[in-house]
Amino acid sequence: MEARTLRLVLPPELWDHVVDNLSSDRPSLGACGLTQRAWVASTRRHLFHDIILKGTARCEQFRELIIASSSTGTGIARYVCDVMLKDVCLHVHVSRLEYPNTSDVPLLEKTLSLLPNVDCLCLWDVDVQWWEVLTARTGDALDGGYPDLPLQSLFTLPRLQTLYVSPCVAFDSLSDLVLLLAAFPQASSLQLHDLSVKHPGPARWPPLLPWNRNVDHESLICIRNLCVTTFREMARLRSALRQPPFRCALQKLSWTFRPIHFVEPEEDVDTLMDVLRDAESTLEELKIICIAQSNFDVFPALSTRMDLSLQSRLRILRVHLLYAMEATSNPYQMSFPVCLSRTPTSLRALHLDIQLSTSPDNTTLPPLDWSSLDDTLTLLHKKNPSLVVYMRFDYGLLRQNGRLPEAAQPLRSQISSALRVGLRVRLVVGGYTCGRGHSVLQDKLYWL
Repeated sequence: MEARTLRLVLPPELWDHVVDNLSSDRPSLGACGLTQRAWVASTRRHLFHDIILKGTARCEQFRELIIASSSTGTGIARYVCDVMLKDVCLHVHVSRLEYPNTSDVPLLEKTLSLLPNVDCLCLWDVDVQWWEVLTARTGDALDGGYPDLPLQSLFTLPRLQTLYVSPCVAFDSLSDLVLLLAAFPQASSLQLHDLSVKHPGPARWPPLLPWNRNVDHESLICIRNLCVTTFREMARLRSALRQPPFRCALQKLSWTFRPIHFVEPEEDVDTLMDVLRDAESTLEELKIICIAQSNFDVFPALSTRMDLSLQSRLRILRVHLLYAMEATSNPYQMSFPVCLSRTPTSLRALHLDIQLSTSPDNTTLPPLDWSSLDDTLTLLHKKNPSLVVYMRFDYGLLRQNGRLPEAAQPLRSQISSALRVGLRVRLVVGGYTCGRGHSVLQDKLYWL
């Protein structure tokens, strides 16, 4: 009997949907890619979309794989979009733009330059050092002078949009961080999470870099998306990003408040207010994450200071409240509705996510001042009839067989006035079980 060739009875675009359903099953994706040539592009789009280059050996291996696939006409380089660098050294002689023998930059450049479609670069557990001016540090690196020449982009990534700097990257000074950001002029989105600076710098930021004093406005590094967890040098970082070679035209801002030693909550709020003032005419989406702890109460200061009515283009507001049930006080009880009441008429979507850690199974609604919140939501609807409110409650259940509480009907009762005037509210109830055998429960969705 003659071998029969496998024929596709569906058009390729429908097979793409079939392959998409296997996106989390890498062995099956690999098998599909070897079964039918028409499936190769779809499977490789998932298999090689995100890659991790851990150490120089792994980087060399991946470079050889890219070259080999290119020679056979089945190139994989064009499918790589997100790259994470781990356990590598980014050492640069800033005065001569050279790389010492301990730097992995030349090797990484040989590999990354073969990837034309990288739009996100993540630095994780990376050793960053700007040599020479930093070796005899007595304070901030740029205090004693600047490099003679401007920094060039570390890697050839023409489509890079997002630079993610993880908590595993520690900097000697704020100047190290600023020099790193300046070395990626293509990136318009900065994701800076839980950063740490070993040596606090001077009270002022140094003057403009010499080569940028007469720079053309259009050639500056334009930052449109900033996602940051506040840290000790946050105010100075904001000052640095307002000077060449940077300019801020923020359209999206994500701000996470967390307890920091030697930093008062009011200081963090001051810095956020400064950033919001800078972005009054450009900001379209704002996300604020607050962690409620007995020794860290930022919401009273935030609610009295933040006036979003001045953000003329703001369309989406996201508020995430992480609340510990064992806390002795409830910082969101009175101040939260006040904070929401001052929003612009341009607002179209309000997202309210509340996570209750280790909550008892009989808990129904988060502990808010629901009467005041009902009045606030009613006011918002009258001001913005097109506004849609998206709520999400996540419960930490103590029992392994715990069930999600019935929150929809209690919520309807608590915000009845807002619902009567026509406010559209979508509620998602989710949760997880605590302790051994941790598991995530399936979400429940309601339109109220």
